[in-house]
Amino acid sequence: MKRTQVWAAALALAISMMTPVAGMATEHAASLTELQEVMASRKSKFAWENTGTSWRLLYLTPSSTQWTYAHKWVQIGASFYYFDEQGDMVEGWFQDASGKWFFAQYDNAARNNPDAGKVVTGWAQIRATNGSTQYYYFGTDATTGIPSGMYASDTVGYYKTYTIDGQEYQFDTSGHCVQTLTGLATEYGRNRFEVN
Repeated sequence: MKRTQVWAAALALAISMMTPVAGMATEHAASLTELQEVMASRKSKFAWENTGTSWRLLYLTPSSTQWTYAHKWVQIGASFYYFDEQGDMVEGWFQDASGKWFFAQYDNAARNNPDAGKVVTGWAQIRATNGSTQYYYFGTDATTGIPSGMYASDTVGYYKTYTIDGQEYQFDTSGHCVQTLTGLATEYGRNRFEVN
């Protein structure tokens, strides 16, 4: 039974060694055994759910009694993910509740990309729908390391200058870096069919 497979896999996962688990699950009360294991380890347990069209993340913390879907920001190891109100992992361009823009890596057509959903930080090269190459910079909070969004000008028709690694760069209101970059940016697919 798929539900049993999901929960058996969830119990075997450690936060540093997460792997996707296929199958459907629902928010539900944790068993006594699951609660005892989480309390003893003092670590949250996670289970990935593949809905066929998106990924969801169920978690159980030492302070809760129920497996719950992730919503909003989640950090797993050094990576950050964002989940919408339905609990679906976001891929591609998105705005968080503060209105800042971010980009999360797409899954591939086979739905087995281990980097799917990871929110991009640093320099990124993302092709526009017209095929042109655009360069963006996605910042992080200097204290927490949490993604802080795309650098952009807040005034139409004007560029805003940001200093990144001691070098000044200008960005327009769409977040495009106006300077030509060579070798600084990682290229990301703009849809799942461009991802290996």
